[in-house]
Amino acid sequence: MNKLMVALCVGVAALCAQADDLRIPRRKALTANVGVVSVGLDTYWKQCPGLIDDMVKKHKINRNRVYLSGFSMGGMMTYAAMNKIADKIAAFAPVSGYNMGGPNPKSSRPVPILHVHGTGDDVCVYSPVMSHVEAWARYDKCNMTAVVQKPKSGPSNTTAELIRYRGGQNGVEVAHLKLPGKGQQLAVMGTVNPALAKKK
Repeated sequence: MNKLMVALCVGVAALCAQADDLRIPRRKALTANVGVVSVGLDTYWKQCPGLIDDMVKKHKINRNRVYLSGFSMGGMMTYAAMNKIADKIAAFAPVSGYNMGGPNPKSSRPVPILHVHGTGDDVCVYSPVMSHVEAWARYDKCNMTAVVQKPKSGPSNTTAELIRYRGGQNGVEVAHLKLPGKGQQLAVMGTVNPALAKKK
């Protein structure tokens, strides 16, 4: 029983883009993903424990290896879940989303976080990102002197930065993968199998 589970949640824009790629009506895609579209942030996290229980029964996943990530509105949901179900999730990875009311860390334990965000995001703009990352790093009692890493290999034009706050309570780390110039498309582009996109 060492299987891991990664729960992903996406916002409306990502669903619409995938629907377009698959050539299915957006309305059909949105109504098929009721758990993403029709539940608010306060309801979403309430469904996670039941989903985890289900996955343990059906697939024998390891409860200690459950990770939650979300894109755009899903990133907002991921931040909400940090405060509500930190005891059920091993680590969190919000992508292009944050708590719109500002950072409000109050989880039941220190939580490992990797926040991924492009500086060119025009939907969930980049400006509040570091205040969220730093607030959680302080809450988790991390060393507030960030370690900034740039890729050692890969394309020479890569400008990504990994900003890490380490040494938190229980060894927790809060990190931010900063993607200069990237926007909301960063998690949508190229996610659909091209063979599927050709089917009508």
